[in-house]
Amino acid sequence: MLRLRSMLRERFKFRLGIRGKLTFGFIILATVSVIYAFLESHEIALLAQNINTLLDDSYRSVVYCQSMELALSDMNRIGEFMKNNKRDEFSYEHSLLSRAKENFETNYELAEQNVRHPNEKEALDTLYQVYTVYFRALSERIEIYEKHQSPISSVVEDTHPELLQHLARVRELNEKGLYQALAFLKDAPYRALRPGVIVIIVGLLFMLMFSYLVNHFFVVPIKQIAESIRRYLKFKTYHSVSLSADDEILELRKLIDRLIQEKNREQ
Repeated sequence: MLRLRSMLRERFKFRLGIRGKLTFGFIILATVSVIYAFLESHEIALLAQNINTLLDDSYRSVVYCQSMELALSDMNRIGEFMKNNKRDEFSYEHSLLSRAKENFETNYELAEQNVRHPNEKEALDTLYQVYTVYFRALSERIEIYEKHQSPISSVVEDTHPELLQHLARVRELNEKGLYQALAFLKDAPYRALRPGVIVIIVGLLFMLMFSYLVNHFFVVPIKQIAESIRRYLKFKTYHSVSLSADDEILELRKLIDRLIQEKNREQ
């Protein structure tokens, strides 16, 4: 059994010299540095992408809300116009109403496609439901106005503040998204440094381990060989140093052993 183990050890023995060991250590250090640079750049790029997406989406939704608010302002002006002006002055308001309707519904669809925040979808649905009631009441008012019928109901005036309130809710959600992006940007340096700190800690641990291995396999054997030579010169007694590594230091010890043996024969 021992012979088989010895044969296997001799067959699969891997000799790594001093240069190979040092090169291997520096390769690991370089690998750690490359990993650190990659993680750092990846984290920064990911942060930038997330912040840009959050800022762009929130800003676009705020712009859509502003456009819808302008469209509602035009519609409200039409409703007020019908209460205070004659029918023959209403020709321009027809085209204004169609543009306002198209503007509101177009920006609503864009906002609906750009939902990024919790409860934003629900707020948009509620907004559109109130808008449907408002526009239906406004259309009925136009029909009554053109037919010179009365009375004119107050549904438009009653619904308009509620509509603005729901629109302000949607805009508020997206403005909070902008603030969140700014807060995210404020914490971005710490988030970017986090993987780097982890890699640095791992690198320091490896450097400590590498320093221990250098001391164990290089410094200590050399000191032991030097001490054995010093004792031989002083007391004429030599004890061969036991080494576990198969490298240039072992070759040096073998050469010193041979030199001491030849010196003893000559004496």
